[in-house]
Amino acid sequence: MGGLDQPDPPGRWPPRARRSELVRRTLGGIKRQHGTRPSRRDPLLLTDLRALLGPIGQSFGGWPAGVAARRDAALMLLGFTLAARRSELTTLTLGDLTLHGDDGLHVLLRRSKTDQEGRGQVKAAPRGRNLATCTPCAVTRWVQLVHAADTATPTPDGRDGQRLALMPVLRRQIRPVPGDGHVCRDPLPTPADPTAPVFRVVHRTGRLYPRAMGGDAVNQVIARRAAAAGWPPEKIALLGGHSLRSGFITEGFRAGGDPAAIMRQTGHRNPAQLETYRREHSPLVGNIVQQLDL
Repeated sequence: MGGLDQPDPPGRWPPRARRSELVRRTLGGIKRQHGTRPSRRDPLLLTDLRALLGPIGQSFGGWPAGVAARRDAALMLLGFTLAARRSELTTLTLGDLTLHGDDGLHVLLRRSKTDQEGRGQVKAAPRGRNLATCTPCAVTRWVQLVHAADTATPTPDGRDGQRLALMPVLRRQIRPVPGDGHVCRDPLPTPADPTAPVFRVVHRTGRLYPRAMGGDAVNQVIARRAAAAGWPPEKIALLGGHSLRSGFITEGFRAGGDPAAIMRQTGHRNPAQLETYRREHSPLVGNIVQQLDL
């Protein structure tokens, strides 16, 4: 009685296929009548990203703020460069990262929204021209801290072994690097546990917890860093983890990229899915209005 597969009572309801169509048309009519605009996150463009990274860089060598600073810089740069979703960032493990001499950083995304079968996709984060926005360097420095925390042991006198392991790494990371300044040419530390998460919860004392960040924590990182950069609350309210992915797509269109090239990094399967970003955030790209003699 009342099971999901019970037949429709005769004469009471239209067939299910018709019901579905009726619901679809009704909802469509409501949307047309009220004209509700879908709520979307504002994109973080490259200039925005640099504005957020500036104050972060001032904390790199300090304790304990330097630990969270290194994590947040790596998180935002990797999220932007890979056009990654929050879930893709928070599920990354140390074994998913590989440095390559030519390509920079290879990142294995084991599962995503468009890959529910878990076939996996390798995305590349190339070495940056600017050291401040070099994603492989930012990730390398963060992984060095993770490795120091994972291999730390308590001291015989009971002092915090993790703090003693992290502080020398922080100090070393702010020293000038010989050559072109890139640290991403050296191999990543061999992880103590390849299945351990990359982006982890950081306590205000600088301690790294073994558990991964959640999606809401990614939103909070961006909001907190935007506030530190002096952005107004009404602008911060429009930001979130998706702002990194949206920013990459928008910058891709503004740089003259075609949908196929952008989709190589985003993982979209249909160019039509990118049209919203072009229409709302890059309205002048390919628009004849720029050729008018106004």
